[in-house]
Amino acid sequence: MVQASRHRRSTRGSKMVSWSVIAKIQEILQRKMVREFLAEFMSTYVMMVWLTGMLQLCLFAITDQENNPALPGTEALVIG
Repeated sequence: MVQASRHRRSTRGSKMVSWSVIAKIQEILQRKMVREFLAEFMSTYVMMVWLTGMLQLCLFAITDQENNPALPGTEALVIG
């Protein structure tokens, strides 16, 4: 198969960005992405731990026999 000859563009007038600039931009973007990820992840984690604890507290309070429990047979209705 014969390849058609292509004209290559001249790169004499073009300016390349130095590797240090590219590395710095990449570092900034990665830090920003890590901060955003950690903020989202940690807030979700704290919320889940808090709400799981609140749910457990409510379940213990509803099913505790020494703490005026829910009426017999209504525990499932009260819990949800």
